Amino acid sequence: MNEIDEVIQTERAWVEAHRRLDPTVIEKILSEDYQQIQGDGKVIGKKEVLRSYSSEDRHWDFADME
Repeated sequence: MNEIDEVIQTERAWVEAHRRLDPTVIEKILSEDYQQIQGDGKVIGKKEVLRSYSSEDRHWDFADME
């Protein structure tokens, strides 16, 4: 598998993990120093992101990639 195929495969796994709310796959993909900026400007790290997948608050109406 070449690098481009690996990136595409990882992106597909990422989208599918979002659809299923699967923190196990998300954890494997995210780096330890991953940070996300929330809509209110709050910065959260990998642990907080993973925790959000187990809450009732997270859901997706649509997730896809091209």
